[in-house]
Amino acid sequence: MSQAHRRMSFDRAVAYYDQTRWLPEPAQRRITDLLAEELRPRGRTLEVGVGTGRIVLPLHEAGVTLVGLDVSRGMMGRLVEKGGGRAPFSLVQGYALRLPFGDHTFAAAYAAHVLHLIPH
Repeated sequence: MSQAHRRMSFDRAVAYYDQTRWLPEPAQRRITDLLAEELRPRGRTLEVGVGTGRIVLPLHEAGVTLVGLDVSRGMMGRLVEKGGGRAPFSLVQGYALRLPFGDHTFAAAYAAHVLHLIPH
């Protein structure tokens, strides 16, 4: 599947994506707390596959310094809507296998719901 095809596929999923990846509030809060505790002291963190912000927005609110990367402009557009109409941190359109960042740009990185989409 080409990068353009992946982007188009996720752009079509924007309207229902969050309903397919939700967690009960106590579980979501626990994940946010654990990740924030680990990532906050490390510094600038990259989320690969930032999508609609399901994970990154609560982490941002918890004080983690973040940058989001996604192949889909539509998904990041939803993140901006959820963030009150503007991106609360830098968002970059890009592909996980060709990260547009130099070495040592981030102190940490994570990905969720991404690895199964990468061939090999």
